[in-house]
Amino acid sequence: MIQQLKRIFPSLILYNEHEYYPPDTYKWFITNNKDIIGIEEKELTVKENNILDTFLQPYSIQFPPPTSEEVEWRKIINGENKQIKLSPRPTDLFTLYLNIIRLAQ
Repeated sequence: MIQQLKRIFPSLILYNEHEYYPPDTYKWFITNNKDIIGIEEKELTVKENNILDTFLQPYSIQFPPPTSEEVEWRKIINGENKQIKLSPRPTDLFTLYLNIIRLAQ
């Protein structure tokens, strides 16, 4: 079914929890197989949206805005930036890690 929908809606994507999707860009649905798919809202007419709502369950995904570090890492991963800019202070997770090491000694 996903491939058939992809032919009709070329912007169709499968949700990947490791990807960032700009808020309010996609209309999200859950298929009968529990796949989460998104179609760019600008590609959907009101009629098409109503048709999809009849056989797919609408799905709401809330994405927090990425932090500046997440944006920098995404650029590095995508090959847009070759330099790593680390924040001047350790993150909370790193501080927790150091405290655990100190307690273990």
